[in-house]
Amino acid sequence: MKERKAHELLGCMRPGKVYRQADLREHWPNASHDLKALLEEGEVRKVSAGLYYRPKKTKYGSIAPEDEELVSNFLRDNDFLLLDVNQYNSLVSGLTQLSMGPKVLNRRRHGYFELAGFPFDFRVRRDFPRKVTKPFLLVDLLDNVTQAEDGTPIRERVLPRLAEYDPTELLRTAAMYGNRSTQAFLREVLE
Repeated sequence: MKERKAHELLGCMRPGKVYRQADLREHWPNASHDLKALLEEGEVRKVSAGLYYRPKKTKYGSIAPEDEELVSNFLRDNDFLLLDVNQYNSLVSGLTQLSMGPKVLNRRRHGYFELAGFPFDFRVRRDFPRKVTKPFLLVDLLDNVTQAEDGTPIRERVLPRLAEYDPTELLRTAAMYGNRSTQAFLREVLE
């Protein structure tokens, strides 16, 4: 009987979606017991404390939800910007300092958190754009990384690539999102 109830709960959970235990409890009185049974069977997996997901099944095995789904449920809102290490490496290669997983700019949480077994670097920021742009990535890179893995200062690596950018847009982006050092550097080389 208990197993049947747990599978009824499973039927309400869509594969690839994240669920908060407290929200499930509103509609499912024994959610904590049923989730525990489903965890033991491997039908659901834990994201973090109080968060669970039903994995999508493929011919290659089970897969976790998309990063956006994990992060939005962890933060309980959609006010964040997800940055991938590969986006930075497209600007300048050799950035092993950024290998701690995706960076999440947000207004709530700061620190390294593991969600569904994957590391995320959460950074509280007062302001960030709604979408990732190449000028913003460059400004954020200059703000946060001092040197490439070979020891070359990042600013030296960036200089030859600045011709690819609209100077006005880059300076405006630096003024909106960059620290003073980055703003001064870009003003010096672009004006």
